[in-house]
Amino acid sequence: METHFDNHRVKLPLEVILLVVENLIPGTIHQSIFSVSNVVTKTLLSCTLVSKAVNPTATRLLWQNCLYIDSKDRLYRCRDSVSQQGIVTGRSCEAYRPTRLFLRLFPDPSPGSTPESVDEMPEEDDFPPSPLEDIDMCEAVKSLLLTLAPGLKTIVVDMPLRSLYPADDELGVRKLLREGFEALVNIEELVSINDELYLATKEDHSEPQVWTKWPNLQRISLYNVYMGPELWKDMLLCPQLHKTVFPRADSDNSRRHDIKGELSTAWAEATGQNSQKYQGPEITIALCDWYRQPYDFVSYTESWRDLDPDNLMSIRTVIIDPQYDPAFQNVDDEQIYTCKNWIRERALRGSLWDDIALLCPGCAYPAMKGTASTNSTTTPAYYDEGVDRPHQIHDVLVSTPRRGGA
Repeated sequence: METHFDNHRVKLPLEVILLVVENLIPGTIHQSIFSVSNVVTKTLLSCTLVSKAVNPTATRLLWQNCLYIDSKDRLYRCRDSVSQQGIVTGRSCEAYRPTRLFLRLFPDPSPGSTPESVDEMPEEDDFPPSPLEDIDMCEAVKSLLLTLAPGLKTIVVDMPLRSLYPADDELGVRKLLREGFEALVNIEELVSINDELYLATKEDHSEPQVWTKWPNLQRISLYNVYMGPELWKDMLLCPQLHKTVFPRADSDNSRRHDIKGELSTAWAEATGQNSQKYQGPEITIALCDWYRQPYDFVSYTESWRDLDPDNLMSIRTVIIDPQYDPAFQNVDDEQIYTCKNWIRERALRGSLWDDIALLCPGCAYPAMKGTASTNSTTTPAYYDEGVDRPHQIHDVLVSTPRRGGA
């Protein structure tokens, strides 16, 4: 006996279809930014063509999760479409808040491209022009940022902002970029892959850091930032800032730096309070570097415990142990590439802040809360770049505070 099905009667309720579309975005605490080639992005793009009923949901998820700008061509297309109303929905992207953006307009130099010796360094005239010397591109960046500003909550910036200094900026492109970034007053998370978000337009360092103008800033990651009094003062200008990550941080003595002492001094000066104990906001400062350059704060253990008995300033270290790669010709290439890549991967999958806490839960200086030992010391957390399973604690070696006599 043959059974015949009427295909016109086999229909899924619209609610079920929309539920399937919504669940293309992983329901985890981590909010990723998906690339154009990612299966999630491709599927959402296909869903926009399914029907008028499905299009608004798929479009919203694309704007919220797939703003991945990795070329000038995509920048221009995004700039042109971001303010236009959708054919189906009649809405612009401003209706799909909040959004997250990855901005990377130029590829990284290939590993091993750094000269091995001083003799191989190019002459001044041999340096190629900065990729930032493109006024059309910088105007497009400014236009895009101004349009996205009301709803943009997270931005991952992977641009060579230090490739063009103010004195060499004949086209005035740095001013355009600075104006665009200054408008992002609703940003909560900033990750700058290549530098400290260097947007100065003057050589005298008289301008405030752009991110200090963002009142909602909660989490920040700055590459190769200079750790000094100005940094701590800038951080205190952000009332909601509570997590910071500084890959390959620089200072006069970055391996042994009195972070808590300087931050406490900056807080006392800013508030006019002269207390022997730190009473400022709670904040986590994570320092990331590769395994050959470990941090050592043991000499500050006693003074930090007296200054900050409640460990309101949690200083953590994450040391990256990369796999051997023969493409690297020297140490500088390896450590720079490894650290940048480590931060970029976690920023894009939205796990950077949680990974820092997971990789070194017992690596806060001088000792975690509740540790009674008076001579407790700590060892940095080690991350093996060859083992990329950050949510499994047994994949990393984490040393917790050792109690005296144990």
